[in-house]
Amino acid sequence: MKKRIVSLLLAAVMVISSITPVMADRESDVRSQQAEAQSALSSTISQIDVDASISASLDAEIVDLDTQAVNLMTSIGVLENDISDTEEQIKQKKKELKAANAKRDAQEEGMKARIQYLYENGQNLSFLSYLLSADDLEDFLNRVSYTQDLSQYDREQLLAYEESIRKIESIKTNLENSRSILEEEKNSLDGQHESLEAILSEKKQQSANYKAEVAALQSRADELTAKIAAQNAELRQIEEQKRIEEERRRQAEEEERRRREEEAERLRQESIAAEKARQEAEAAEKARLAAEAEEKARKDAEAAEKARQEAESAEKARLAAEAEEKARKEAEAAEKAQKEAEAKAAADAAAKAEAERARKEAEEKKAAAEKARQEAEAAEKARQEAAEEKARQEAEAAASEAARLAAEQAAAQSAAQSSVQESVPATPTPTPSPVPQSSGIYSDGRALSAAAQANSFYQATGCMYQTGARPGANPAYATDNANIGTQIADYAVQFNGIPYVRGGANLVTGCDCSGFVYAIYQHFGVTLSRDPNIQGTQGRAVSLAEAKPGDIVVYANHSSIYIGNNTIINASEPGVGVVIRSPVTYRGIVTIRRIAAGLKSPAAFSMYRAW
Repeated sequence: MKKRIVSLLLAAVMVISSITPVMADRESDVRSQQAEAQSALSSTISQIDVDASISASLDAEIVDLDTQAVNLMTSIGVLENDISDTEEQIKQKKKELKAANAKRDAQEEGMKARIQYLYENGQNLSFLSYLLSADDLEDFLNRVSYTQDLSQYDREQLLAYEESIRKIESIKTNLENSRSILEEEKNSLDGQHESLEAILSEKKQQSANYKAEVAALQSRADELTAKIAAQNAELRQIEEQKRIEEERRRQAEEEERRRREEEAERLRQESIAAEKARQEAEAAEKARLAAEAEEKARKDAEAAEKARQEAESAEKARLAAEAEEKARKEAEAAEKAQKEAEAKAAADAAAKAEAERARKEAEEKKAAAEKARQEAEAAEKARQEAAEEKARQEAEAAASEAARLAAEQAAAQSAAQSSVQESVPATPTPTPSPVPQSSGIYSDGRALSAAAQANSFYQATGCMYQTGARPGANPAYATDNANIGTQIADYAVQFNGIPYVRGGANLVTGCDCSGFVYAIYQHFGVTLSRDPNIQGTQGRAVSLAEAKPGDIVVYANHSSIYIGNNTIINASEPGVGVVIRSPVTYRGIVTIRRIAAGLKSPAAFSMYRAW
């Protein structure tokens, strides 16, 4: 099914790939046409801006000319009003002049009448009579003064009338001159107004022409804008099609990538399975060889025991046969003694000879059985001595290696800076134990058992903690009953605090998580994978309730060693290093593994089986 889906996706990718060039050509044509339309639109808009600017300038000029024309009309109106007012004033002054002339004429006529009356009636005698008829001097003077005042009054009135007439004539002349000036100004403004009207008409025509051109250009711009909008819509459609095709292509590529990843994961799983099978085969081979060696030793012991038992059986059979033969012969001899009295001497001699032969044969068989028993005992003794010698040599080699590691650790710890540790209980100073000698005897003279001899090199070199050296330590640890898992846990605890080194597997200079587990087990002769995930497939799985010290606790991409009491030791991370951590479930557990096959220990082999 997956192959069919992949085939369909590949076919879709091919179809999309064939369609893409056609769409690219169409997109190129549309974009070229759009560029031409955009260029024409830009040119049209520029021309619109120019014409609109000119039209706006003309409109401003028209407004200015309208303003000038209005001002001229206003000035003409003011002049016309001024002219009208001046003409009214002239008319008024003419009336005033006419009235003043009439009044002056009437005054002149009155003066003429009075003077004529005086001269016509007594040649001024009346005037003299009037003066002389005064009652006294005061009255005479009053009459003289009155006569003078009357004469002066007439003269003054006449002069005043003449002055009024002169002023009115002057005002009339000025008003007439002003009217002439105003009329000339009005004629000039009328000419200017006519000129402005002509210019204004011309400007309005030009503005109308430009506005018509702008309208035509705007129509063209609208057409180009609509065309560009249509091209944009087409380009958006092309872009959407391209996006859809790109999404389909990406999905096809993603499906292909997932297929390749699944294939790679399958190959990786197959590789892991192959590696696991290889390691299991190696472990099985090691177990088989160990079983064969044990079986061979067992068979050798059984063969020796069988030879000894056969020798004992042969001896017993010989003795029984001798007893039976003796009884039979005694019965036969008694019978013969009764029946054959005369042949007694000959029969006794034959019986004696036969008995001697049987005795010698029995003694030979007994000697052969004793020799076989002694050979079996010698073989068993030689096997035990060889096993003890091998255990002693391995103990000495392990003691030497532990001493070297202890020296390297001491040098590294003295040079290393104190690393960050998580909450860890303080490790009490172990109580010194008697130092075992290579001869299998404590320094205080006590003899070591076989298992104690196997463990003694750890205590002698400081590679094993005493009771209380780690959380949950077994109080009976350094005894003959100690198991290999506890040894692994206690051996791991002594490296608490060494630095974290990515890719490292050195218990002195530093390790990472899987390298730490690898190095601890390597010390006990077990070669594990350096991958924590593969370590999670080695050995056999146990539950958390079944976990024992020495088991491997595997998390996601991380491994550690269980040391008991819901506690682990692991190489945590850079800057922290190897730390003791509790509880075990501080993060999600993937599996707990117990490595049973292939472990080597200087202790008795029964310890391996007990773990």
